[in-house]
This record gives sequence, structure tokens and C-alpha cells, in this order.
Amino acid sequence: MQAVRSNAYGQLGLLAEAQENYTEARVNLQTALEIFIEYQDEYFADMTRELLERLPD
Repeated sequence: MQAVRSNAYGQLGLLAEAQENYTEARVNLQTALEIFIEYQDEYFADMTRELLERLPD
């Protein structure tokens, strides 16, 4: 279940980024990151951190 939820937030974050809604992108990606960390999924946590870092301020 956590994989589905975290991936959904990640996809919503990417969609918001594509729409240049960076605030929403950051919120969704941060939520995905928190789930990945909670379930100790370091691979996807690292990928999500990279996505967050590339977002404009």
C-alpha cells in the first residue's frame, strides 16, 4: 500500500512540475519523500530528493 501511495504523490509532484506549479510539486514530492523514508526505501528517497532539489524556488 505504501508503494502505491508514495508513487501517487510522486507522480502528482511531477505533473505539478510540468504545469509549472512548483508549490504543489514541492508539497507532493515532500509527502512522497516522507513515505519513502518511513518505509526505508532509500533508492526512491534519493530520487525524490533530487527532484526536489531541481525545483525552482
